[in-house]
Amino acid sequence: MKTFPTGAGPAMSAQALSQATARFMTHVYTWMAFGIALTAVVSYEFSTRPDLVQEFMGNPFLLWGSIILQLGAVFFLSAAIHRIPSAVAIVVFGAYAALTGLTFDGVAEVATATGKVAMLKFSLSSLTLSDGAALTYSFDGRSPVTRAAELGLSGDIVLYATKLSGELDGAMVTYTPAAPPSGLASDITITDFVTDQPDASADMLTGAGLEMTDS
Repeated sequence: MKTFPTGAGPAMSAQALSQATARFMTHVYTWMAFGIALTAVVSYEFSTRPDLVQEFMGNPFLLWGSIILQLGAVFFLSAAIHRIPSAVAIVVFGAYAALTGLTFDGVAEVATATGKVAMLKFSLSSLTLSDGAALTYSFDGRSPVTRAAELGLSGDIVLYATKLSGELDGAMVTYTPAAPPSGLASDITITDFVTDQPDASADMLTGAGLEMTDS
């Protein structure tokens, strides 16, 4: 299952986006190369210093301390990477939203950088936003927006949100953890669809007419 962040970036052409991606990947591989080089230096130093190896292997505090430190770093980073940054406000809008295979799974406690947040949890088989889908970040006084003529998720979708609102069957509805939905049909259409702080995972993400701006 692939996870698709609901983020946005600054306005740029396809060429500028390609260049920005190249710069980003250059930084990634630079840090990877630095890590590998550091590992090589340490390995070489230990291979030429039997006294260091003997001291390290003969000291259980050094040996087990290094193992615990490495494992702790892995577990910490694995947990932190999924946290939702509380300083960032995320909104997804769609003039027309079609949700199929929908079930409301209740209110879940989702970990964020500042603690757990109550969020609505939905499972569905497809979600299509059309007629002007938009994803907006708001942080540090900026609000980059990603727009698409159509944006769709399909497969085994799990959607979390602090709020979901729109017009359903001719009536405006707003669902929150304090006022969750009840009796939702499995296939629904919502106009003026808005979700706050969404976090979604799905098997596939598709989009058409993608445009990124920075307001």
